[in-house]
Amino acid sequence: LQVFYEKVTMTMQSEDDSMMRVYVLKSLEHDTGLAQLLPVRICTISGHVHSERLGVIMNSMLKMTDSLINNTSLYLEPHLHHLMPAILTCVVRRKIGVDPDNNHWEIRELAAHILAKICDRYGASYTTLQPRITRVLLSAFTDSSKSLSTHYGCIVAMGALGREVIRSILVPNLKTYAEILSLNNVSDVKAMRCYNAIVDILPKLKETIDPTTVNVQVHDEDLRKRLVDKIGEYFADGVMNKIGDEQVIMAIINFMKTISSITLLVVFLFVSILNKVEATTPTTLLCLVNKERIRARVKPLALDVRLIKSAQLHTNYMARAGNLTHDDEDGSLGKRIDNVGFDWRAAGENIAYGFYSEDEVGVMKAWVSFVPVAL
Repeated sequence: LQVFYEKVTMTMQSEDDSMMRVYVLKSLEHDTGLAQLLPVRICTISGHVHSERLGVIMNSMLKMTDSLINNTSLYLEPHLHHLMPAILTCVVRRKIGVDPDNNHWEIRELAAHILAKICDRYGASYTTLQPRITRVLLSAFTDSSKSLSTHYGCIVAMGALGREVIRSILVPNLKTYAEILSLNNVSDVKAMRCYNAIVDILPKLKETIDPTTVNVQVHDEDLRKRLVDKIGEYFADGVMNKIGDEQVIMAIINFMKTISSITLLVVFLFVSILNKVEATTPTTLLCLVNKERIRARVKPLALDVRLIKSAQLHTNYMARAGNLTHDDEDGSLGKRIDNVGFDWRAAGENIAYGFYSEDEVGVMKAWVSFVPVAL
């Protein structure tokens, strides 16, 4: 076993000898006697991913991980806490390798594929696994200070995790993300990578609606306006021109009209994780509020810290006044929103409130059902 371990290590760390690498990967995938080597093998993979400067070797470490996951004779569950940070690093790392020409895009795609495979394989046993991963991806994807390379990794990972993640996590944030891609200081090449990745992912939504309910013309101007309202003009044009599929378009437009039981589970687990590891922040509050909104059959909100603060201030005031109706007796909404740095006139009162439903009283009750805290 020691000789085998040394041979595997030497081969996978080599920048050439591709035929031998293929042989080693097949051995790792099918050999039934590797259980004793598994702990040290996992540590080797984790160590190289976090410290490696060569993209080709990081690629080899990921392929080795994939082979070990495919080996049904190995019991990987006790080692997931070592593997997951390493794989996520390959997805969200700002820079992979010292060579700017290395194919870090391929490395991120492979890592995303492995993440999805792990969630599919072990998600039923470890119910917090995918929500934790989704939390990391969403945080990095919506952070404008992160590199577009990091954003690309998050996009392909969310796409690999499947339709529910695309529908409930990616799509609601596309309108905001378009603003990041349109900044003058971003790389056109990297921005186009991210843009194309999103457009390539969206067709996966096709199966989320009943084809018999689609009775629209793809190029109808009203349809385009509805699409722009959901995901912004930047991505709406790509969906209309590059995808042009009625079912995909209607799935995007109707992405929050129905919430499946899987989405509910993801949101509830996401909330429970945040409650355990974070103090009450706007992000935590948003998750708690979304939990109540789902119970009230109201769609969840996307994260905007300023909106959360303004809505929380308004909720505090209304709770003290005992007024859950939307009228003028509760004071000046505009002033309270302006005080936290958000010009409500740019978007309208209802967006600042967090109202996305005609049932405004019901939505406000969903807000107030969680006791507000001071920010």
